[in-house]
Amino acid sequence: MIEKVGYRLAESAARNYRNSGDIITAGAIEKELLEYRRENGIFEVGDCVFMRDKHYTEMFIVTNILNDGRIEIKTAKYGFPVPSYCWGLYYGNSKGLVHASDAEIKTGERLEGTI
Repeated sequence: MIEKVGYRLAESAARNYRNSGDIITAGAIEKELLEYRRENGIFEVGDCVFMRDKHYTEMFIVTNILNDGRIEIKTAKYGFPVPSYCWGLYYGNSKGLVHASDAEIKTGERLEGTI
């Protein structure tokens, strides 16, 4: 669907369905939007992510995307903000992050065999 109508229109449709009370349709579109973001390396506020560097095992949540493209995150477990640019440009942009899988979100930690 996203390839046909575009990401922003699909996002708007999900929001409209949710606002009208149709949470089932909204949820289905939101799931498709998340899969699209995972496949295309797109991040939005609220996404659960991991650092590509496996030394960082904590799951993070995207809290802000700055105008210059840097991504601000906080730990999912402790909640305190961690500005991702403090690690340098590599972690300041999306190339340093990878989306958490559904299973990882459920367990709250990185699973073996993932990035």
